[in-house]
Amino acid sequence: MKQVTTLLCTLLLASGTATAAAQDHARHGAAAHPATPPSDEFNKLDANKDAALSREELAKHRLGAHFAMLDADRSGKLDAAEFAAARDM
Repeated sequence: MKQVTTLLCTLLLASGTATAAAQDHARHGAAAHPATPPSDEFNKLDANKDAALSREELAKHRLGAHFAMLDADRSGKLDAAEFAAARDM
């Protein structure tokens, strides 16, 4: 019985530590990657000025054919950071 109690306490302690670490990491990631300001090229392509490029807005650009690959977060739009990363390839 003592072994079962010790095992359960160990598991509870480990799960609490893992949860706390995951939450800290999530907050750290947001602060570590500040928003990328849009370039002039991005602003010219952003016809509806929603701070994102749709597949249609990027279609005539040299990167248009690679839209699906460039949409890193699979949101259906490219934000300024995704566009900047693609432009620098």
